[in-house]
Amino acid sequence: MKMWRSHACARGRRQRAFTLVEMLVVIAIIAILASLVLPTLNKAMEAARSAQCQNNLRQIGSGYSGYANDFNSFIPTCDYAFDVPFTYPNGTYSAPGTGKRRYIAFLAYGGYVQGFSNSSNVLKEKPLTVCPSFWPDFPVSNSWGGGSPSSIYYLGGTYAFNSHFCRTLYLGGARLKRLTTVPRLSQRFMVGEGQSSQIRVCANESGTGYDLWWGHNECSNFLYGDGHVKSLHASAIAPSATGSVWPSQTAGADTPLEAPW
Repeated sequence: MKMWRSHACARGRRQRAFTLVEMLVVIAIIAILASLVLPTLNKAMEAARSAQCQNNLRQIGSGYSGYANDFNSFIPTCDYAFDVPFTYPNGTYSAPGTGKRRYIAFLAYGGYVQGFSNSSNVLKEKPLTVCPSFWPDFPVSNSWGGGSPSSIYYLGGTYAFNSHFCRTLYLGGARLKRLTTVPRLSQRFMVGEGQSSQIRVCANESGTGYDLWWGHNECSNFLYGDGHVKSLHASAIAPSATGSVWPSQTAGADTPLEAPW
C-alpha cells in the first residue's frame, strides 16, 4: 500500500507536455498580440522623440533671439550664410560662395545653442541642432555633401530654413533686413525639417530635394518667427501650385503663399 501511494503521487506530479498544435496556437496568439501592441508602442516612442525635437527647436529659437539681441535684430539665413565667410572651431575657413548654406552653424558654433563638439564624432552625438528621429529614419548617406561626418559638422545640424522666410529677410550682397520688420511672424515658420538637403525647404511639389520631411508619425515640427514651436500634419500644408522650387516674391517682400510659409 505504501509503494502504491508513492507511485500515484509521482504520476500526479507528472506534467502533460504541449502538443504541436497547442504550441502553434500559443505562438499565433503571441504574434497577434505583438502586431496589435507594437504599432502603438512605436507611435508612442516616436511621439516622445517628436517632443524632444520640439524642445530642440525652442532652444534654437532662443539661440536666434540671443543672436538678434547681439546683432541689432539681424539673424543669419541660408542665403546670407552662403555669401559671407565663416571660421569653424576646428579652424576650417569657409569662403563666401563655397556652397555651405550653414545658417545654423552661426548659432551652433557661436555659443547660442549646443552644437557638435567636433567634426569626427557627429554621427554619435545628439546635440540640440539634430532631430532625434531624422537619422534613424532618413539615410545619412542621403544627407547634404554625401553624408560624410565633416559635411554634417559644417552644416551644424539637421534643421532646414524656410526659403520663403529667407527671401523676405535677405536682400543679397550680404545685406539683411531686421527680423522685427518681417510681417506675420507668428504665422510664418522660420526653421523646419527638410529632406536630403537639410539646408532649406520650399513650398514646392515633392521630389525636388527641398520638400519637407514628415518623420514624426506623418507630422513635422516648425519654429515660427515669433519663437513658438508647432507640430503640423502633412495634410495641413499644401505644396505650391506652381511647383517652383524658389520663392517667387522679390527680395525683402512678404510671401504671397498662405501660412505657414
